[in-house]
Amino acid sequence: MVTGGTSVMMITHQHRLNCILPTGGQRLKEILNERTTEYLRIIDVQVFHSIDADVCVANLPDALISKSSICLVIIPTEKHEAPEQRMLKRIKKNLYDTFLSILSFEVQGTIHSIDPPYSPQLTDYLVHDLKSFFPITNATISQVNSSAKPLKAPVVIVNKTYVGIFSICETPIKP
Repeated sequence: MVTGGTSVMMITHQHRLNCILPTGGQRLKEILNERTTEYLRIIDVQVFHSIDADVCVANLPDALISKSSICLVIIPTEKHEAPEQRMLKRIKKNLYDTFLSILSFEVQGTIHSIDPPYSPQLTDYLVHDLKSFFPITNATISQVNSSAKPLKAPVVIVNKTYVGIFSICETPIKP
């Protein structure tokens, strides 16, 4: 029996998975960045060949997915983590417009950072300051060379292993 889970859309190299990721009251970002396991259990899995495919090629009650195969985790709702965890993690951060390319996807949205991420080196920020999986809020996800309508999501969690282009606006967004 699974208690506590989040409905997500996972994007891998070749598939889109609509599934539930059991969280057990933990934050999704922490589960993805946990280094003691390489795999995640997912339930109620629907497998599609692409982000805009309508035909489900497999329905799986239960599956394991390698964290290293996950490019993006799209969270379609604001309610994606335990409320008690959300309150404990609240830290004042600056907001910056960002653009990323991840394989055949482009993500535009907002990155949250305590310090200005642009100085001194954007590379240092990506390599040292961001964990393996990091969130982009108010995200628009587009598939390159596709007529698919861009997806909008409150949060997308990006696997930095697959980041090809990374850009952050130098000026914080005014609240």
